[in-house]
Amino acid sequence: MKQNALRRVAQGVAAGCILQLALPALAIEPQQIAQLEPRPLARAVERKLNSVAASPTASFAQGEAATTSTDSRSFFKSPKGVAALVLMAVGAGYVVYTATSQRLDNPVR
Repeated sequence: MKQNALRRVAQGVAAGCILQLALPALAIEPQQIAQLEPRPLARAVERKLNSVAASPTASFAQGEAATTSTDSRSFFKSPKGVAALVLMAVGAGYVVYTATSQRLDNPVR
């Protein structure tokens, strides 16, 4: 039993060493990456992004987002942030309460 476990550990270490030595040889060089053609999906996404960026609705949405984000308060000072902090505190208190008040007669514990 002990020899089997030792053999498995030795095999795992050997496999890890082989992978660490073999994987860099299989890696693509940066010069080869520049020569690769983009895939059809990448070209389609690039065309779609270029058409969306040129549309008038995209420029309107960008201008609108810039004007609506003038709130300089931090998140935790906003009502949503205060609610998040209260919920986190209540959750942590509940975890502490349940961990200390459980009286289980479980042989595993």
